[in-house]
Amino acid sequence: MMSEKVDKELTSAKVSPATSIVDEKADRSASEDGLPVVGNITLEEAKEIIHAAIDGKELDPMFPVALLKRAREALRAEELSHDVARGLVEELQLEAALFDDSPYLEVRAVVDGTDDVTMPVNTFRSWVIGMLFVTLGTGINVFFYARFPLIQVNTYCAQVVAYPIGKLMEYTLPTKKFKTFGHEWSLNPGPFNMKEHMLATVMANVTFGGGIGVYTTDVIFVLRLPVFFNQTVLGAGFQILITLSTQLLGFGIAGLTRRFLVYPPAMIWPVNLATIALNKSFHATTNPVANGWRISRLKMFLYVFIAYSLYFVFPDAVFQALQYFNWTTWINPTSVTLALVTGSVSGLGINPFTTFDYNNLLIDPIITPLFATLNVFAGMVFIGLPFICIVYWKNLWFSGYLPIVSSTLFDNTGSPYNVSRVMGPDYKLDVAGYEGYSAPYQTAGNALEFFAFFAVYTATLVHIGLYHRTEIMNGFRAVIRRENPRDAYNDVHNRLMRAYKEVPEWWYLTILVISVVFGIVANEVYETQLPVWAIFLCLVLALVFTIPCGIITAITNLEVTINVISELIAGYALPGRPIANMLFKSYGVVSAAQAIGYAGDLKLGHYVKIPPRTMFTAQLIASVWSCFVALGVADWQITNIPELCTPHQLNKFNCAASYNIFFNSAVQWGVIGPARLYSIGRIYQNLMYGFLFGALLPVVLYVIAKKYPTSFMRYASAPILFYGCLLWSPTNLSYVTPGVYIALFFHVYLRRVATDWWAKYALIIATGFKSAIGLAGVIWFFAILYNGYEPANWWGNTVSFSGCDGMGCPRLPLPDIGFFGPKLAPL
Repeated sequence: MMSEKVDKELTSAKVSPATSIVDEKADRSASEDGLPVVGNITLEEAKEIIHAAIDGKELDPMFPVALLKRAREALRAEELSHDVARGLVEELQLEAALFDDSPYLEVRAVVDGTDDVTMPVNTFRSWVIGMLFVTLGTGINVFFYARFPLIQVNTYCAQVVAYPIGKLMEYTLPTKKFKTFGHEWSLNPGPFNMKEHMLATVMANVTFGGGIGVYTTDVIFVLRLPVFFNQTVLGAGFQILITLSTQLLGFGIAGLTRRFLVYPPAMIWPVNLATIALNKSFHATTNPVANGWRISRLKMFLYVFIAYSLYFVFPDAVFQALQYFNWTTWINPTSVTLALVTGSVSGLGINPFTTFDYNNLLIDPIITPLFATLNVFAGMVFIGLPFICIVYWKNLWFSGYLPIVSSTLFDNTGSPYNVSRVMGPDYKLDVAGYEGYSAPYQTAGNALEFFAFFAVYTATLVHIGLYHRTEIMNGFRAVIRRENPRDAYNDVHNRLMRAYKEVPEWWYLTILVISVVFGIVANEVYETQLPVWAIFLCLVLALVFTIPCGIITAITNLEVTINVISELIAGYALPGRPIANMLFKSYGVVSAAQAIGYAGDLKLGHYVKIPPRTMFTAQLIASVWSCFVALGVADWQITNIPELCTPHQLNKFNCAASYNIFFNSAVQWGVIGPARLYSIGRIYQNLMYGFLFGALLPVVLYVIAKKYPTSFMRYASAPILFYGCLLWSPTNLSYVTPGVYIALFFHVYLRRVATDWWAKYALIIATGFKSAIGLAGVIWFFAILYNGYEPANWWGNTVSFSGCDGMGCPRLPLPDIGFFGPKLAPL
């Protein structure tokens, strides 16, 4: 029988057991053929029910393992007793009632299975607030993207500030009603509600879409700045066309992927659950007691937000050792080996206690599902760590002469690679300069990163083909049969959304065609080195990867980007064209990443029951406006900030973690090219085996999981294991290990011993941290850092960066001849 906990869930979900899978047989008191019965169904019918309930759930990491085990044992049993069968059917009956809402407790905890179709959403207030935060969010994020350390605002910041503005408009705007084209509306239709709030949030989300915002500003900065390409001929017309083209390409693709990424209940989008939890905390009218705790979600959020906003200053400026707590290296700061193994700044970060700063965590351990966090950690430890150690301590590819995990490219003297020595005035490879200088050398961590990138692409495609082939095939069959994709799912959220008119796919297809036309015009009218066929190749690449990468993101909260494979393809297809390489990468990366971001927002609207056509209009207008805001801010920065993207820029707008990396990638892949580094006979040719390894590992994991479906192997995910390897350069284990502790505490301990408390507060606590980091960072910059404040020069701020960990000492000293490897770079 189900536990009391599940009974509570059933009640709170407002789903009646009367809708269960056995109701249609409830009036049968005996078997017509004389077979024994369990309750009102026969044993054979019970077995059919059990089999149907677990079909397709064997490898679902969210399905209750204990129930799966008992069901499999019952089906294998030669003699199934009445009591066992009856218990299983009753248990499945309750599960089915819950699953009518959502199969996942995480979703049921925050997403309502009800809807008020009369609630105003497409209002004056939501549009004013939404467009305000599109402007502010895009402007702030583009402005600070050139700065290092980076300062960015996020979705939660917009939500927090939007609420008081909405309430102010509720109290001050006139309630007079107007009629326009037969439609009655008002500046103030009543209380500021959660749908208005969420629509404004969705509009602001275009700033954070796909985790990249308006990505083509990278291209604009690198093209125009004198320290990079210093291109002045690609003017405003090109910049507008290329930005609109790349941004809307993803928007068009997103609408075509709804049947795969939005409608299926299995696509839970964990980050959306956090957004909804925060939204509900502002608009909640009830406050259920959770394991004795009566504090409301809003108060909990405010306590966490205020506390961490105050604490934010300490690891950032007052006591920086709290951020990089590399205490093991303090024992012997000059020890190279100790720094390499345990260092947090430039070492491997093998240290049980590495940081006291939530902002230092690479993945959010509360929002991200536990199995995904553990896969990331396992990938770092069991794949990445052995790879790095073998490469580094065997001095493969001369990596022993370099730092162990830096993402910087080096020359054969151990100095950062000087790209100006290998690029001619026409932005093509200076053959003589390259041969007389050096090939670019990668650290062991950077070599692992490229191996993992190659592996994660094939692993993602194969993993999705094995684990989600049924959903994929059903989706494509629906396309062929021209069926309404929403009708394929009968959960409560899809049923409720049928009250609203859907957006036809030809609307999104039209946007897609327009964006492609913009791209063709931009690259034909202006000299960009990018041929028209390359735009269509980018489109194919995005279409191939958007659905698989989107499924990974929707389930795990981790996004696989296609930047490296875009650069690799462009490097081979368009050799010696760095600008074309940048544009190809932008089209490939932006279209896929933005499509995933837009699809996630569509799921957000699906959860809170925002009419799809309102969502379409809001996303489209916000996206177009964000392009012009981003271009305006970029133009102002390029024109007005002195020494922008130079190492010693006064306000730290040095582009160290942004445009410099983008430029170096363009040179590495577009000027030097992958043929000189990764082709047969070249120094890094063996890294290409990552494609093969990535294709094979999912097959191995799948075979084992199918054989032992209730073992821990059902949670193993090859793409996420490789995703963990990607975190090794320039970061290390110190950025992930503390998150594992937090994830285990929340998702194992609290979820088991205080389920109601976990369901009520966990995501609110996470959004409190995120909101504090975003808003406190912006306030801290303008109030303190912008006025020239420098952290106090005392032990707590210097100890983490002193010694070999801070300096990135290599294991091997430079040979007496002054360089390692061949003297001349092989062409």
